[in-house]
Amino acid sequence: MWAVGGIVFVVLALAACMMFCIYKKCCNKTKKPKKVREKKGGRGRRKKDKDGEEGDEKLIVGILQAQDLAAMDLGGTSDPYVKVYMLPDKKKKFETKIQRKNLCPVFNETFTFKIPYSELGGQTLVLQVFDFDRFGKHDVIGEIKIPMNSIDLAQPIQEWKDLVGGEKEEKKKTTVKQNTLNPYFNESFSFEIPFSQIQKIQVVITVYDYDKLGSNDAIGKCWMGYGASGVGLRHWSDMLANPRRPVAQWHVLQTEEDVDAALKAPIR
Repeated sequence: MWAVGGIVFVVLALAACMMFCIYKKCCNKTKKPKKVREKKGGRGRRKKDKDGEEGDEKLIVGILQAQDLAAMDLGGTSDPYVKVYMLPDKKKKFETKIQRKNLCPVFNETFTFKIPYSELGGQTLVLQVFDFDRFGKHDVIGEIKIPMNSIDLAQPIQEWKDLVGGEKEEKKKTTVKQNTLNPYFNESFSFEIPFSQIQKIQVVITVYDYDKLGSNDAIGKCWMGYGASGVGLRHWSDMLANPRRPVAQWHVLQTEEDVDAALKAPIR
């Protein structure tokens, strides 16, 4: 890919988030099973399960919903599901149902781990979000890891958390061109990106004024890829439509503040 000016490539993936709830249940008396009750709270739901046997201690994890997941498929969407397990043993794993073609899925599913409360402190809850692929490997969209010793289980917990992982950031830069306002670089860079993730990539190009003794000042920025508009979208689309062929395009540099704001704005 070619662009005017000195270029620093930054490959980004938009942060997604997921809502979940956690609570523990200790049953000290033997009781007959009761009907399931449903309690609405916040932006999701959680269910109280049936009473268990004497001394039965449970950790109940509810996967409620997710928002702004990365589009892993060529059609600009994903087929997400969540895998839930505890570290370090991984003895018991759960999976939610697959939500087809949905970047803001609602799951509303609960899973129960029968773990003595005294052993919870040394374990970590893992929530991994995958994009289901019927014919190939399922892609990791992101994950959340929650050390049990970092939360208070005296009360039910229900909150949003950003997904991490499944993202990659790389930076590369050109050589410095001294004393010129019209530099010619003729340099290229390569990045290894799985084809399944190409739809969610953003490329940010920043031109700097090199300062040997102080910090480098940003002259301007431009960007292309997922969520871009105008020239940035057209250039990226032309590149995707012409694999293995360089596609050249002039870009007008914008202020650093304007580009950063555009990158943080919700994708329409």
